[in-house]
Amino acid sequence: MSAKVESCVSQTKPHEEQAPVEEYFFEGAEKLLELWFGNRSPKTGSLRLIPRYELDAMLDIARCKVLHSAHTDHLDSYVLSESSLFVSERRLILKTCGSTRLLAALPTIIQLAKDYGGFDQ
Repeated sequence: MSAKVESCVSQTKPHEEQAPVEEYFFEGAEKLLELWFGNRSPKTGSLRLIPRYELDAMLDIARCKVLHSAHTDHLDSYVLSESSLFVSERRLILKTCGSTRLLAALPTIIQLAKDYGGFDQ
């Protein structure tokens, strides 16, 4: 053991409880997935037409949950257990950290954009 580690160990008071190793976690780096959608035809659609239950199912895949939501004329915003989701007419931003799996949710997001927004690009 190095002197630095030994000095830290020796400074630990015997009566202090140490948290079990499994209680420690690694939050991980912030992750950002920003997707812009379009159509080959002049047809217009909106990602804001995706129902909440579909967003919840997609977020289950990403391993996070909606805690609160707010809506304006141009944007739906969601506070997530692991950060934020923003949905506008043609753009979806999913910003998370921790143990989320953004890329696992990508195929579902693309399918939802096609099914509800009519987007093909």
